[in-house]
Amino acid sequence: WGDFAGALPTWVKFKLTKASGPISAEDGEPFSYLVAAGIDKAIMSLQLDLAYDAAARTLSLSPAFTEVEKAFSVRVEGRLDNVPRTAFEDPAGAFLALGEATAGPLTVTLSNLGLANLMLKQQADAVGVEPEDLRAELASGIEQAAKDAAAVAPDAVGVGEALAAFVKSPGTLTVTVTPKRPVPVLQLL
Repeated sequence: WGDFAGALPTWVKFKLTKASGPISAEDGEPFSYLVAAGIDKAIMSLQLDLAYDAAARTLSLSPAFTEVEKAFSVRVEGRLDNVPRTAFEDPAGAFLALGEATAGPLTVTLSNLGLANLMLKQQADAVGVEPEDLRAELASGIEQAAKDAAAVAPDAVGVGEALAAFVKSPGTLTVTVTPKRPVPVLQLL
């Protein structure tokens, strides 16, 4: 971290690569699925990069990343706009700055590294159906829910199709949300 503008740094970088440790079913999801498949150790990587551009008044998250080997990875990139420099003077200033800050674009990328298939198989076994039958039922339910939501949110059909395609063939799913107009961060919270 560095470039302090008061008590808080204007940039932070954190990276942890391939940390490993034992897991058990008591660790909850997603680890319970891995344990049920015979995996007793999780290998994780994490990354967090935050940077403030005083001239542009933006705070960028590029990226926040988590990976659990043989399970999944999630990458998040986003930006807050209209962030005053006072946000870094002290913790109270950071909270007050939320009143001025607006949400910028946000991109979330989810990659299946094996967890989706483990979950599907275990859920199908639990209800006594074939995994492919459960996969088809889930995809159909997502598509129908998206069609139902289209009256209120016309983009829902496209989102539903992308989600259904991911369920049918888990690989990588990327969702980008871009505000059409400035949206105050506090309003989103």
